[in-house]
Amino acid sequence: MERVSYPAGLQEIPFVRAYHRTALRKPQVVSDTILRSLMTSSQDDRLILASSLVQQLSEACRRAVAVHDALFDRQYSIARQLAGPLPGVDAWSNFIDRAARVEPEAMLRDLGLGEDAEPAANLLRRQTDLSWITPVIAADVTENVMSLITQPASQAHRIPLDIAVATTGIPDGPAPDPDPALTLGIDDAATVADTTADMVEIARGFLGAYISARMNAGRQDDE
Repeated sequence: MERVSYPAGLQEIPFVRAYHRTALRKPQVVSDTILRSLMTSSQDDRLILASSLVQQLSEACRRAVAVHDALFDRQYSIARQLAGPLPGVDAWSNFIDRAARVEPEAMLRDLGLGEDAEPAANLLRRQTDLSWITPVIAADVTENVMSLITQPASQAHRIPLDIAVATTGIPDGPAPDPDPALTLGIDDAATVADTTADMVEIARGFLGAYISARMNAGRQDDE
C-alpha cells in the first residue's frame, strides 16, 4: 500500500504532532502579541490589529472544529482531515450546538478519547453561548473581517464586543465616529484573546490525548 505523505513530506503521526505543536498554537501566540501591541499602536494601526485579532479567534475556533470533527468521524485518517480546508459556518454551528448539549463524559466517548482529554471537554462545556462568534467566522470565511470593524453599526454584525478602536478603552485615540461598527476597548480585546486561548486549549487537549493514545498503542505493539 502506498504511504500517504502530508505537508512538508511528513507521515501521518509526525504531521498530526506538528499540527498540534504549531498550527493549533499559532492563533494564541499571534493573538497575545496583538493584544500587547494594541496598547501602544497608532489609531490607523489599531484598525488593522483589531481585524487581525478577530481573525485569530476565528482561526482558533475553526481549528477546534476541525479537530473535533476529525475525531468524531474517523471514516478517514485524522491527519487527512486536518490537512484539508478549515471548516466553515455550518460546521461551527453544529459544533457549538453539541458543545451546549453534550456532557463532557459523553463528548469523550463520542471522540474516542480517554480521561486525559477530560480537562479540555470540561473547558468546552464551561463556555458560555458561543453563537456570538458565528458572524466573525462568516466574515473570516469570506475574507471580509475588516467589514466588522469599518461598516456602520446599523449594518454591522452584532456581537457582544465593543471592538472600539476608538473608545476611551484605548488611550490617546481620537473620538469615535458617531456610528462606529464595533468598538474594541482593551477589556474587550482581552476577552477576544482569552476566548482564543480557550479554543486553542480545547483543540490541543483533544488532539494531544489522541496523539498520546496512538503513541502508547505503538509502544505496546513494539513490546
